[in-house]
Amino acid sequence: MQELVVNNASTELLDSLKELQSFVENNSAAPNTEIAYAKPWKDFETYCYKLGLTPLPADEGAVALFLHHLYKAKKAQAYYDSKITGRNQC
Repeated sequence: MQELVVNNASTELLDSLKELQSFVENNSAAPNTEIAYAKPWKDFETYCYKLGLTPLPADEGAVALFLHHLYKAKKAQAYYDSKITGRNQC
């Protein structure tokens, strides 16, 4: 955040930056949480790029398509699992 500060920065700007820095430091996710979020995010990015979409800012259409893709993949996996185990999981 240091790069946001200019020589003639207002007191209000400096106070806001300090408040933001404190917020970020006090509200960071645990390392395991960050690891858990990284894989689904990477999957979303890959899916978007594959379709020629931009992941950020995320368009509601891109999110809907991705969720539908996950739904179909889960149904397909359940179908194959049921064939292996002999149980109907769909």
